[in-house]
Amino acid sequence: MLCNFSKTIIKGIFSHSFQSETTISQRIWIIQYSIGQISQLFLYCWHSNEFAAKTRDLDRGVYESDWTKGDVFLRRQILLLAGKLSQTLILNAGPYASLSIPTFITIMKGTYSFYTLFSQMQDSE
Repeated sequence: MLCNFSKTIIKGIFSHSFQSETTISQRIWIIQYSIGQISQLFLYCWHSNEFAAKTRDLDRGVYESDWTKGDVFLRRQILLLAGKLSQTLILNAGPYASLSIPTFITIMKGTYSFYTLFSQMQDSE
């Protein structure tokens, strides 16, 4: 998924940016398409990052409750619940990477690196 975003962004920009017959409307379409792809990827990564941040705070609610006044069975169950809720949940993009803001930045750096590599190859020909 992440590699597809990078390939799609590069393909959209690179396929039309070096053609001399590209019109202004085509260039505007390329820019809009690229911004849409980048925005979509950013939204996935941002929401996943927010989700992970919220799951870090889930066990706090257990400890803030008045669980110590319950019977022994209830206290054991609450402690088990707190132990399970202490794990941070992270959304993944398949087996490849976790979705987060650092992942977004890494993808954008890689995309820019590929773009500059391809543009240098095009200039040398």
